[in-house]
Amino acid sequence: MKKKITFLVPVILCMAFTMLPENKGLIYWTRGVKLGWKDFQGAPEQNTVELAATDYSISYYMHAFSDGLSITLKTAFNKQSSWTRDTTDKFLLIHEIGHFNLAEVFARKMRRELLSVKFKYDSVSQQFNKVYTKYYALLNKEQDAYDFITNFSNNHLSQKIWTARIDSMVQSMDNYKDTVLHVKIY
Repeated sequence: MKKKITFLVPVILCMAFTMLPENKGLIYWTRGVKLGWKDFQGAPEQNTVELAATDYSISYYMHAFSDGLSITLKTAFNKQSSWTRDTTDKFLLIHEIGHFNLAEVFARKMRRELLSVKFKYDSVSQQFNKVYTKYYALLNKEQDAYDFITNFSNNHLSQKIWTARIDSMVQSMDNYKDTVLHVKIY
């Protein structure tokens, strides 16, 4: 299971603002990051059949200057709100890590599209939000498909296939791994 967090705030030119949460309790996605059950520190939700939940976000920081925009876009895992009831199921842990990795795939897709946007001074916020919401919606659909097809990790064969698929998607988007983008404003 995964949680969805969306951050949407207008961009104000010539001012810096932040949507990146404080680092306390967060693990930012980097190649080779190894999540373990020790990182799932939240209290399990009551009245649910799920055995675990990964709380991830794609957060951003933007800074506008005279003719450009610096966008920092990072995928984060929230240790304090991710939880588990079962610390022995290896397939379940792999499944939850898959949610975090899928979020990184879609962050990279956002970065790719943001690099192609011709930002206009009078519509930076709308242009950014259009890309952000588009890819967050696609991410949510992909996360739902992932849960359904793998049966929340219970279908071990499907889980193995999806794990390989997600790993392949991350690698295929390596050109967009840099979390800081520099774009022109026209």
